[in-house]
Amino acid sequence: ELNLPITAFINQVLTGKGCGASEVEEEHVYPLIYELHKVNPNFMLYIFPNIATQLAAEETAVRARAVALLGRLFAASHADYGHDYPRIFREFLGRFKDKEEAIRAQAVGIGAIIMQRKPKLAEQIVPLLAGRLQDPEWEIRAKAAKETCQVALHSIELVSGALLREVGGRLADKKPQVRLEAVRGLATLYAAYVSRTWSEADRAGEALPPDLEEKLAWIPGTVLLGYSLQDHDLRLCILQAFDEVLLPKTAECQARTTGLLFIWQQLGAEEQRALRVVLQDRATVQARVGEYLAARTSWRVDMED
Repeated sequence: ELNLPITAFINQVLTGKGCGASEVEEEHVYPLIYELHKVNPNFMLYIFPNIATQLAAEETAVRARAVALLGRLFAASHADYGHDYPRIFREFLGRFKDKEEAIRAQAVGIGAIIMQRKPKLAEQIVPLLAGRLQDPEWEIRAKAAKETCQVALHSIELVSGALLREVGGRLADKKPQVRLEAVRGLATLYAAYVSRTWSEADRAGEALPPDLEEKLAWIPGTVLLGYSLQDHDLRLCILQAFDEVLLPKTAECQARTTGLLFIWQQLGAEEQRALRVVLQDRATVQARVGEYLAARTSWRVDMED
């Protein structure tokens, strides 16, 4: 019995028609809608269309509030609105291409949450994440790379091999912040699904399951190729990623050796050359640190004499 009067009131606030909406009502209507959906998802039948209308509002703040609310609703465990309202879900996904950078960034973050909570909707979001990896704003490219890897960490089945390779392509990004985000995300992803198995392997070169090989086996080689770029911070990040993440720092020596052999077998000729350079530079740094420590020890002995 309360369904119609409550939804009528909500729609009056959303549209600004009828009795009018006070500032207090406007401030609280969005959390009220979310609470109503938890009481009874049927409330949304007459409310959803007016929320969707606000996705195309001229005011950025109005669009942002609508994106935030719809994102929570589409990700909610209480209902399956993405399936029940496919047209409105498509309109929501259109905000991935919003003219405002802040809303595109908002859509990327919310989209990643929806993928994790509603796996059946992931297929519709994947191409939009790929598009934001090419966004004109570097902050969004970096966010898209980070969120893609986070979704894959949650469940590797949610992302395609093609999308992960798009993240790998960001190692050639013109902005160093994006390159760093791609290296960190991909290295962490590889460690989570591949590196952790080496301590359990009976021999080096044990084959990956076909789906994992297609999605992940290329990651070490792509990361190593980034070492050729004249980017000091990136080179340091790659050294750290290789020595501490791809080859887990906490793993036993045998597991790290197994991992190094496994990675070597997956590399192409150019990638193997890149690995040699990385290992040579690492050996050079270790040698210089050893020389410094020896010199310092010698100096202290001379001072004591």
